[in-house]
Amino acid sequence: MAIKNKLWILPLMFILFVSVASASLTDDLVFYYQLDETTGTVIDSVGTYNLTNYGATPNVAGKISTAYDFDGTNDYIGSNTKSLNTNNLTLNA
Repeated sequence: MAIKNKLWILPLMFILFVSVASASLTDDLVFYYQLDETTGTVIDSVGTYNLTNYGATPNVAGKISTAYDFDGTNDYIGSNTKSLNTNNLTLNA
């Protein structure tokens, strides 16, 4: 009987761990760009900070899905309407 009582603890621990881990992935997330648009606005998946594509070619083949192609001269993605507080900012690409 003692073994049977201990076995239910493992699934419960797994459920608690998964719940805590997945909640922390979006804590303090300000914006997230998949860069999979085919034209137009660069969409923020969080929904708060869409950007504008200035000359980069969207929807080119990437390593995983699609990507943007920048010519290295004057292409960029940005915004003229909002600013970020960059005192505490981490970017990953």
